[in-house]
Amino acid sequence: MSTSVKVLKCPACGSSAIENTSHTTAKCSYCGSILQINGTQASIQKSQNKSNRRTIIFSTIGLLVIVFGKIAYQHYRDKPVINIPKQSIQTPKAIVPQIDIKSNLPTISTKAIKITENDIKQSQVTPQVDIVDTTEGATSAGGRFWIFTVKNNGQNLVARPGALVSVFDLNGKRLEEQKGWSKIEHLQPQQQTEVLVFISKPPKQKYNVEISAFAQNPGMYDVPQESLEVSDFTVKTKDERQIRADIIGEVKNIKDYQLDYVTVIALAKDQSDKTIGIANAFVSTTHIKPGESSGFKVTAGTFVTHKPSKWSVFAIGKKHKKLINND
Repeated sequence: MSTSVKVLKCPACGSSAIENTSHTTAKCSYCGSILQINGTQASIQKSQNKSNRRTIIFSTIGLLVIVFGKIAYQHYRDKPVINIPKQSIQTPKAIVPQIDIKSNLPTISTKAIKITENDIKQSQVTPQVDIVDTTEGATSAGGRFWIFTVKNNGQNLVARPGALVSVFDLNGKRLEEQKGWSKIEHLQPQQQTEVLVFISKPPKQKYNVEISAFAQNPGMYDVPQESLEVSDFTVKTKDERQIRADIIGEVKNIKDYQLDYVTVIALAKDQSDKTIGIANAFVSTTHIKPGESSGFKVTAGTFVTHKPSKWSVFAIGKKHKKLINND
């Protein structure tokens, strides 16, 4: 009868050099693993293996701590000690400097400003402008407008003539305030012009209106406006009432110098020559040279009270800026 012998091998390293420590456990002589024997099979005893690994790890960490600690101690022991002497620092008191202030302003020369006695006289006189005629109307959107004829009743030239409309309720409380200026910037004595004042949203309740005219004295550097010739124009009505219309025409520069920013003003007149409507627009060309012409189109109707009997059209512009500086 033959007996078969099986050689146990370490599952960890494969070595057959195994020593029995008891009838259930053994130890690998090569790697030191503790084996659990079950019949003819050998398996690694996990708990013991883990314990061995922990022991090795902790031993390694402890050894490293000792080595690095010894190196650090040796480094700081050999480092020379520097003794810093203690010093007492006193903060100086703030010193306020004494400033000697003297007036040394330069003298301003006024020789470049030339003001005549007549200019001084005019600046002391309050402009005498009055409203000589009024037309009131309403827009299709519910706004209210006034067309005032303002006249210079003084003896001096006035600038920027205009009109003021003040609206009050029946108890005298001010509800609205609106100004308007004429397109004509200067008025000679006894000359008159039209001024439009528009309030887009007048009060809904009953109200009273106060009107007044105003102007100012001309400045030394005011640029006077120049008249242009309206050579021709045509009125094309756009509704049955003949209130809405396009005024299309041409203006010509009859001056011997260039005029800029020419404005065309169209006035609607009734049979008595009273102004009942107003509109304005720039001409098609920004600059008009001497002897040349430009077309224009003025759309009217918003500020016209009723069908006009005729239209009065005129144009104004200003002398070219470079020409003014050379004068």
